[in-house]
Amino acid sequence: MLHINTAKVTGRYRLLVEFSTGERKELCLRTLLKGPVFRPLRDPGFFNLVKVDPECKTVTWPNGADLAPEALYELPEVRSNTKDARARDVKVTENALTIELYDGRVIGVPLAWYPRLKHGTCKERNNWELIADGYGIHWPDLDEDLSVEGILAGRRSMEGPRSFKRWLESRSKMAMTGKAKLAGKSV
Repeated sequence: MLHINTAKVTGRYRLLVEFSTGERKELCLRTLLKGPVFRPLRDPGFFNLVKVDPECKTVTWPNGADLAPEALYELPEVRSNTKDARARDVKVTENALTIELYDGRVIGVPLAWYPRLKHGTCKERNNWELIADGYGIHWPDLDEDLSVEGILAGRRSMEGPRSFKRWLESRSKMAMTGKAKLAGKSV
């Protein structure tokens, strides 16, 4: 008998479902969200409350809506789309930027692709925040913003050399001002 082991939200109306067969499928449930019991699931916040019922092994929601494993199994699988990829966690080392996505993928790119990150301190690189519900990452100390879609597409920094040079110069000036203040001098 077919049942569901796990279900994880990966995007709007999308679930990554693991079936008792061991198969994992990313499914879009939009076409199934019809009728009064499923209407609340059209709200992304409510849709995200999905659970696997431990007894029946179906996906369920707090309002009692549930979907049988067989109905989900018959749905066509969604092709992975970079536009729906959202970051869950970010790790920045001296040489690499690694991003864990909600759909379970982990992507890594060389830090050299993003000069502001490469020239930042460890503290600055680790002061990041997810923006736009995980579709982007922002480093406030480095004035750097990256999209998950761009990273997945292999896009490097688009900043021109003149702009980057001005940014480096402004960092040098700030560092000099900070040192002068510590020494009790004005600059």
